[in-house]
Amino acid sequence: MGFFDTGLSGLNAAAADLNVIGNNVSNSGTVGFKESKLDFMNMISNTMNTANSGTNPKVGTGVNASLAVQNFAQGSISSTSKPMDLAINGNGFFQMYDPTTSAVTYTRDGEFMLNASGVISNPLGQQLMGYPASNGVVSAGTPQPLTITSANLAATPTSAMSFTMNLASTSAAPAKTWPTYETAGGVTTNVIDPTSYSFTTSQTAYNKQGAPQTVQLYFVATGGGANTWDVYSTTTPTTASTNTTTTAPTPTSLGTLTFAADGTLTAASGAMVNATATGFTGVPTDDTGDTTTIDLSDITQMNSANYVNNATQNGYAAGALTSFKVGNDGTITGTYSNGQNSVALGQVSLAKFINPNGLKAAGNASWTATAESGAATIGVPGAGTNGTLQSNALESSNVDQATQMVALLAAQRNYQASAQTIQVENTIAQTAISMGQ
Repeated sequence: MGFFDTGLSGLNAAAADLNVIGNNVSNSGTVGFKESKLDFMNMISNTMNTANSGTNPKVGTGVNASLAVQNFAQGSISSTSKPMDLAINGNGFFQMYDPTTSAVTYTRDGEFMLNASGVISNPLGQQLMGYPASNGVVSAGTPQPLTITSANLAATPTSAMSFTMNLASTSAAPAKTWPTYETAGGVTTNVIDPTSYSFTTSQTAYNKQGAPQTVQLYFVATGGGANTWDVYSTTTPTTASTNTTTTAPTPTSLGTLTFAADGTLTAASGAMVNATATGFTGVPTDDTGDTTTIDLSDITQMNSANYVNNATQNGYAAGALTSFKVGNDGTITGTYSNGQNSVALGQVSLAKFINPNGLKAAGNASWTATAESGAATIGVPGAGTNGTLQSNALESSNVDQATQMVALLAAQRNYQASAQTIQVENTIAQTAISMGQ
């Protein structure tokens, strides 16, 4: 009797619906989980012959649970205390690589940590993919598992200095000839007598080994309204004494600065002048041959005190990684013990699909690509329609408990109604059998 099949199909469909709803409810606290909804289709297979009408109307034979459709709507984002927790705000999936099976899966679960090798991984050991960085520069190309290296940041020698400063236009020529060294107890020290120069300032430089050196600049006014200054430099290790040794540093003559009547720099001149005549090049930073350029394009000669507003240099010592963070664009930047920060260590990539509903659920709040989903398009967070990343945050399940409870009651009623249908059909069948006896 086919009519029993109708009620049975209803029972099976309602049971499948209850299973999907139960799975949603049980995963309401699962990070990155996406709820599903079961789609149903009616079944028609029998034909009822009606001689009077001449038509052959199709008779329904029940329902079929066709497909559980995933809802990839954004879940709420909650803050956490872990900097490696990442949430996607918008479109996209994290691309994960399983080193055991070589399988690539996609997830919205951003609970990450560093494994023993420094690879960013999830609790299952799957590795987060993205673009690596070398010497602070992210290398675009094929995504690969991201590694946060614990290696020291190599030292970078100083190759450029810059000073924003003023030289007092009222400065007279020094009382003593440059360079005159101070004496102590009849012994010449390595301290240059301040009465032999008009102004001095210094900047720390680093050599190839990252050892700090002090580059001292001396400005000697020619006086007499000439608006010219001779510039010299010395260099000594930062840890060296400044007054106990009898070895006096030999100053290097850098050149001459000439100023206009309005106090702006007209030009620098001399053997070490740079190509733009706004400073000097080849200035020694240590006694092993390291040199730097010195940019003085922002120097003035005004009727004011001698002062330095700002001094910069581009070198640094070696440093150890102390912390790192992930930006909205997925760039991972490190901070080092030598004061260097925002050093790029890599960049998280995101995958998106033309048809996310075509993805195949792989468990653990992850999916795999299929022919229906199309191939993954890989890019960086914030590019095009890709979502952005939020660190110290996780995306919660998008399951709405209230909606699921209403659906649960509806599925329960459907199950009971289908069971009642079978019971009624059984009663009718029993009556028909009794009538034939």
